Amino acid sequence: GRMIYSTDNKKLYVDDGTQFNIMGVSKFTQDTVWAGQLTQTFTVTGISDVRYALVQFLDNASNFETMGINVTRISATQVTITSLVPLTGTYRLIVIE
Repeated sequence: GRMIYSTDNKKLYVDDGTQFNIMGVSKFTQDTVWAGQLTQTFTVTGISDVRYALVQFLDNASNFETMGINVTRISATQVTITSLVPLTGTYRLIVIE
């Protein structure tokens, strides 16, 4: 099949005969600030659809320990992070497609 590079979104596509598929991985990273909230919603960019992506939430203050939180993918571009205890500090949101 053919391969094309899109300068619009900087992704490589391969033609499998019926459609073009994205090759490789896209990653979104954002450090988030929490001041006692239980939930926050974030808009994710650079990912075609967050509902098909892997989402991880890390504690910046504890050597980027993985947090046991709820992740809800509310649309193709938004995720809601929900904790059972109020969060204070900075946490890193990572989305990998």
